[in-house]
Amino acid sequence: MARTKQIVNGFNNSQKFRFLVRQPDVANAIDFGMTITIQQMADQFATTTPRVAVWQALEKLALDRFLSQKSGRPLETGLVTRTRVYDHKMQSVELEVQVDLF
Repeated sequence: MARTKQIVNGFNNSQKFRFLVRQPDVANAIDFGMTITIQQMADQFATTTPRVAVWQALEKLALDRFLSQKSGRPLETGLVTRTRVYDHKMQSVELEVQVDLF
């Protein structure tokens, strides 16, 4: 049996994390969040726009952890960031994303 490739470099596919996605500066914006694994994010995340935003946040967190490890600082376990993605209508959307590892 072949080993499954890491979906997000720096994390095991079984890594559990919690995410919250929010659209800032929009009246009545709906916050969206859940606890899943990286494998579930790749396989079961139905909404494309939040998935891309969460994926970008996880990649940024992985890079921050790598740089912290190289410099001898404690590893980060979470991240809050704003990112721009394109929705299904190809409109630019700004989202706030919070990612916390378990």
